[in-house]
Amino acid sequence: MKDKLATMAARRVGGGLALLGAGGASGCWLYANQHRWRPPPLDAPLRPDASLACRLASVKRLTHDTSRFRFELPSSEHSLGLPCASHILAVDNAMVARAYTPVSDPHTKGHFDLVVKRYPNGYFSERFHRMEPGDVMDFRGPVTTLQYEPNAARSLGLIAGGTGITPMYQIIRTVLADPEDRTQLRLLYASKSRGDVLLGEELEALAARHPEQLQVRYVLERDGAGGAGPPAATGRVSEETIRGFLPPPTAARTALFVCGPPPMMAALCGPPQAPRGERGRLSGGLLRRMGYGRQVVPFSDDTG
Repeated sequence: MKDKLATMAARRVGGGLALLGAGGASGCWLYANQHRWRPPPLDAPLRPDASLACRLASVKRLTHDTSRFRFELPSSEHSLGLPCASHILAVDNAMVARAYTPVSDPHTKGHFDLVVKRYPNGYFSERFHRMEPGDVMDFRGPVTTLQYEPNAARSLGLIAGGTGITPMYQIIRTVLADPEDRTQLRLLYASKSRGDVLLGEELEALAARHPEQLQVRYVLERDGAGGAGPPAATGRVSEETIRGFLPPPTAARTALFVCGPPPMMAALCGPPQAPRGERGRLSGGLLRRMGYGRQVVPFSDDTG
């Protein structure tokens, strides 16, 4: 793993306001950069230096404060084609941006899905939750967090909290979609209750189809002992829950990916002192005290 998983590409999307145009009833969507108009490629419609306006097709409520938003791509033949692991940026006219990891398959044609939690006074999350079908949001990207390489690691430990499950879901699905990839996956997913677990049906279906490769365990603030689905502990992610389930810090060819709200990230990884996606930069936190270091990759979970 030391060479392949060490290849991180924490790219930041560059500036420069670009124009965008959308065709009429024909659905021909175009974007422009320096006044050169052209249709977006079928397998990579997003660009880091020009915004693409995407129309909201539908909204599905998942919990009291989280919904799944489906956005149309320029045509029924377009797909995001995102690499793993990467995310996209929602942007506005002032070039304020927020990062989101699509939960739809990157090869799905015609649309993509985002899971967005509504935060009080959240700059972008409030905008998402005010949208109605037919409204438009601008997107750019992709932004690569790391270059995933099949079989680079023997096992991956994944710790997620809330909407931090979305990049972990992307990684899980990428690994399990490749029959040649034998990487073992263990997901520790923290949530308030079973009713607040996001993508639970999808995760449990994948675990049922790949029991030899994917194990899922929930950590719930309440109702941990009851209910159907994967085993669950009551409380919060702790040394006990990590030691009893995830690869130890001394294990060879392992990596530990972490994504969750800021308090959870600070508790596990310490205050951020390096760009998300860089390894070996734990400034403190539980994982460092447990002996983890270079194998930890923190992911950003935007909460606005």
